[in-house]
Amino acid sequence: MKRGVAAFFKYARARHAAYHEKMAGKPRGQQTKDPVIGGGGRFTNVFRELDRTTIWFRENVRDRLRDKPEVLLATVLFRLLNRIEVGEAIFCQTMLPSGRFKTLPRPLTAWDCFLASGDVGILRHAVISVIPDGPHATGAYIISSPPGYTKLDGILEIVHRFNHESREWEGLGAGVMDSMNWRGEEGAAQLMLANAGEDWMTLEAAWNWLKKFDYFGPFHSYEIVTDLRHTALLERAPDIMTWANPGPGARRGLNRVHGRDKKDHSISREGLIEEMRELLGYSKTFDLWPGRDLRGMTRYREADWPSWEMRDVEHTLCEFDKYERIRLGEGRTRGVYR
Repeated sequence: MKRGVAAFFKYARARHAAYHEKMAGKPRGQQTKDPVIGGGGRFTNVFRELDRTTIWFRENVRDRLRDKPEVLLATVLFRLLNRIEVGEAIFCQTMLPSGRFKTLPRPLTAWDCFLASGDVGILRHAVISVIPDGPHATGAYIISSPPGYTKLDGILEIVHRFNHESREWEGLGAGVMDSMNWRGEEGAAQLMLANAGEDWMTLEAAWNWLKKFDYFGPFHSYEIVTDLRHTALLERAPDIMTWANPGPGARRGLNRVHGRDKKDHSISREGLIEEMRELLGYSKTFDLWPGRDLRGMTRYREADWPSWEMRDVEHTLCEFDKYERIRLGEGRTRGVYR
């Protein structure tokens, strides 16, 4: 086994153990003995599903809509903004039915009214009424928007366009349309539901489709697909354990694992994916995950150390790159641990 593979999983074990110590109520200084992880830098969880923002989205939006086609639009909207406070204003704050929504039988959220009307102005009003001065969108994602708009209005314009343009599913390749379970004039989300589990209904195909829309970059499209993997649209995708999008951070992490220069670009995209598959295979080795050297932390149940998917490999490679950058004195993290 390469030394870099062992170092990669050593970081992953230490980071996940620190998460459990935090959940057990230990203060920051007692959660880990690792000087880099404990030194104030911010490293996201090994599993994206444990992050605070994802937990909120899962519990308040994604699980509630998981079997419905509108989970696609809700995921696009939330991940463009990616702030819990804004999500609460849109998906949780209720108002009594009035005006054109009078016939709807229950207290409504801005999301309910938007679905009924397609008017993003309703979303804007809900957000501004709760958070007048912002920020309204995360700084973690680098998302461009149409020129001449404020950040919030630009994102809502992207949502408006997507809501109208995503009625068609294109770009899956020759012959795919003939094999679709097509039921009339349906939008892309309905088609994904109707064809869930088909060999061609993959995470990668959905990612490539999303990238065709204006202002949807590879990173943001990947975040949407990662959420949809936990819904009826993509939970049966055949490539969950074989595909992930190797972004720049994952490439640098793989370079470090394999002893290459961190700026090396000689490995093809498919080569990077194959290297991630190899790491996924190593994650099934007990000495690597969970490790035997947790020094008193073996009180955790096996369920506390979930099995990995390809997304977890890609995600952790980015964090491993940051870890090594700090350990080697090459830089520091942008965020501070709280």
